Amino acid sequence: MPTIGELMTQVLGRVQNSIPGVKSAMVASSDGLLLASTSFSEENERTAAMSASLISISRRASEAMGKPRINDVTIRSEEGYITLFSIGRDAVLVISTTSEQKNLGMVYLEGKGASNELTEILKRSGL
Repeated sequence: MPTIGELMTQVLGRVQNSIPGVKSAMVASSDGLLLASTSFSEENERTAAMSASLISISRRASEAMGKPRINDVTIRSEEGYITLFSIGRDAVLVISTTSEQKNLGMVYLEGKGASNELTEILKRSGL
C-alpha cells in the first residue's frame, strides 16, 4: 500500500506531465512543511514555508474583503507563473511554470482537480 507521500507525489507527477511547461509541483502543509514535490532542490523547504505564508496572507486578505473562501493565488513574472491552490485549510498545492506556459486555463483546470485529489488523500490520512 502506498504511503501518503507516495500518493501525493503520484498526483504531482500527473500534474507535471499533463501541463506543458511545468517546472515543479509541490504540496506544503499550512505550517510550511514540505509534504511532497516533483523536484529535488535545497530550496524546496524554504519555498514550502513561503508558499504556506502566501496562501495564509491571501486567505486573510480575502476574508477581510468579504470573500471568505479563497481558491487560488497566481503570481506572474517574466520567467513564468507560480500558482497556489488551497487544499482545504491544511495545505497548499504549488505549481511553477516556465515562461513558455501561456495557458493558465490548463493550469487552473489541472490544479483544481489535483487539489481535490490531494484533499481526499489528506482526509483519508487523518491530517
